[in-house]
Amino acid sequence: MLLFGCDNDAESIPESALIGSWSLISQSDKAQPPVTGYLFSSDFQFFNLDSQGQTISRFRPKYWNLANDTLILVNTNTEPHLLDTKGTETFFVSELNDSLLKLNSIRAEQQVTYTYQRK
Repeated sequence: MLLFGCDNDAESIPESALIGSWSLISQSDKAQPPVTGYLFSSDFQFFNLDSQGQTISRFRPKYWNLANDTLILVNTNTEPHLLDTKGTETFFVSELNDSLLKLNSIRAEQQVTYTYQRK
């Protein structure tokens, strides 16, 4: 009898790899409104960045969660009854390294791939 073990953590992306500023360098579908950049902080909040790399003001926090290869962005500025449909974005992380972040939208009507570069 042979037993094989599988280590699920081997494929997960470390959360620390995402922390920092990222600017958009390409997008597969120009019909979708672009987010010019993100700043992911170590306290699991994220901020949208404008074209000059400055954070955009907000009233309530936005949170991120990275689990295995899935990135979830939650915007608590959304009305509570719309949080699941309009305040939450889910992405498949197809690539994440020191300089590049590639996200594929999951819940959008059309699949959109966003490519970000670390600032």
